Amino acid sequence: TAPYLISHLKALRDKYDVNDLLFYDDMFTGNRKRLQDFCHAMIEDGTPFSWSCCSRVDFVSYLDILELMKKAGCHTIEFGVESGCQRILDSMRKNVTKEKIFHVIDMATKAGITTKANFILGHLGETHDSIMETIAFAKSLNVSYVQHTHLVPLPGSEIFESANRYGTFDPSWKKMNTLLINFIPKGFTRKDLVWYSKYFWRSFYLQPKTILRELKRIKTIEDIKRLLLAMKSFIKV
Repeated sequence: TAPYLISHLKALRDKYDVNDLLFYDDMFTGNRKRLQDFCHAMIEDGTPFSWSCCSRVDFVSYLDILELMKKAGCHTIEFGVESGCQRILDSMRKNVTKEKIFHVIDMATKAGITTKANFILGHLGETHDSIMETIAFAKSLNVSYVQHTHLVPLPGSEIFESANRYGTFDPSWKKMNTLLINFIPKGFTRKDLVWYSKYFWRSFYLQPKTILRELKRIKTIEDIKRLLLAMKSFIKV
């Protein structure tokens, strides 16, 4: 409930001097009433927090909700876009179109919220063309940041049972994270996926519009330090 969440936030503030949080929960915005109650409570209580959250595109598809979130202290939303290929989106049963993704991200930007799009490379049924379509789609979105991971068929999931039919799958526990490649779709090699991963990062973050957007964000010494740290990580990847 909203009061329960607020009590935790106050404890984090009072005990640990926390003033910014990420609600790392794909379902945080899933219940509209709960989200509205939380935002209203944040506004009414005057809790000095800024925050960000994860969301599905179809969970925050109304401008009034996005504007309320902004008023309540939300500065960034991470959207689980997953793919820029409609065929792949349909196979995942995402229940969204590419046009819908464009629209919601544009609305969030209009509401003054920074947006980030998260993608997955190497889906079941992925092709070289679909990956290139995803990279082109990521570049075309009006988002400040993008991120990608590799598809990991986790135990208990539907794709865990069918992964071997669509490619080479290593189910060992040590590879059950999204940073390592444990599934290679048919028609790909591990080397291919590594190349596409690097191409994904270069294609988005070396765009002139992305570089200009980051330079415009610089207002303090801390901003310069943040950007230098990001550049160091980017070069390492």
